[in-house]
Amino acid sequence: MAAAGFLLSEDHCLCSICLDVFTDPVSTPCGHNFCKNCINQNWDKNVPYKCPNCKETFSVRPNLKVNTFISEISAQFRQSAQQKGNSSSKQQVYSRKKAEMFVWIKMLSGQTLPWFKYNNINSI
Repeated sequence: MAAAGFLLSEDHCLCSICLDVFTDPVSTPCGHNFCKNCINQNWDKNVPYKCPNCKETFSVRPNLKVNTFISEISAQFRQSAQQKGNSSSKQQVYSRKKAEMFVWIKMLSGQTLPWFKYNNINSI
């Protein structure tokens, strides 16, 4: 039986908090991944502790597990980007992708986006 192919894109390696490629990725008990600093800063400011993606609430601050797979993939993306160089057009595409991810993450999580507030486009 042939193995099914799975294509990873940079979108799989983006933190939903900072919208950048993961730095020191960790997993929450609910299975979502974030940069270690991003989730720690989020939880330093917000109690009760909730997953920013699925909103699962934790009664005590969870122990975060290092996600070695995501860490290796993210490092490869960073290395590849450095080798290719950063032209302004590539940077514009990357910034647009980050903005699109931000909108989708906020809309899928049920959060109202300020610029959509008055246009009745608060959810999908």
